Amino acid sequence: MDAKIEELEENYYVDKKVPAETYDRLMIKLAKEKKQILDNLAGSNMESSNLKDTFEWAINISLELPLLWDSGRVGVKENLQKMVFPKGISYYHKNGIFLTDEVNEVFQPIPRLNCISESDKNKQGIH
Repeated sequence: MDAKIEELEENYYVDKKVPAETYDRLMIKLAKEKKQILDNLAGSNMESSNLKDTFEWAINISLELPLLWDSGRVGVKENLQKMVFPKGISYYHKNGIFLTDEVNEVFQPIPRLNCISESDKNKQGIH
């Protein structure tokens, strides 16, 4: 989450890629998401003392997945695939799509963090 906030700040302050209104809206959204994640971790009654570390690790590794995949050799790619998709990946030749039976539960929430809601799309004029 911190990496996303840092990237947004860089795009706004350094590269000037993000308009002020979009920056403000996204910064509020990211801050709320970060607070919710931290509150959920703090309020969790799970006994794992490493739970927070595990989630931070998962978030950090997920940010590096494309780079690790692109630069990794076959063994690295196999390990990444097994880590994210424990039951493997299947290729459905007829439709030309990949299928997965399971995503590692640590990585399951991450796609939701990268989504732009329909409300946000409408505000930005994206259809």
